[in-house]
Amino acid sequence: ALVLWTTEKGSVVWLVISLAMTGKFLIAGTFALAYLYTAELFPTPVRNVAVGGASTFARIGSMSAPYIVDILGKVSPGIPAVIFGISSVLAGLAAMLLPETLNQKLPETVADVEAWKKPSKKSEPDCELAQVTKAPDAPEEHKLE
Repeated sequence: ALVLWTTEKGSVVWLVISLAMTGKFLIAGTFALAYLYTAELFPTPVRNVAVGGASTFARIGSMSAPYIVDILGKVSPGIPAVIFGISSVLAGLAAMLLPETLNQKLPETVADVEAWKKPSKKSEPDCELAQVTKAPDAPEEHKLE
């Protein structure tokens, strides 16, 4: 967006095309990864509905993108890039709210999802890797004076 706002029209066409193609490549990769992560994120009984819902919202976004570019791009070429950038950052921040699943048993049914709560600070860790064992004290003869 900054390149489009700060340069004369047609002056750095190669840079605009390079950035656009890089963005298109990354968007295609993200679109493919969305199917993979959506299928892994949800338990088996609701997996088909979840993948279908994610696909529907992805298609709605791809259908609305040309209208954003055509309508707001006439006002200023950088406005669509700012809108898409802000929505990407907001999606990334929303993903930060997802629970940590490292070394935890993932839910397999809807009942498991409903029963799965965030562990409290006083609870024991779920995996052996997270447990810290205390080393025994050294005998007095080995202590430094």
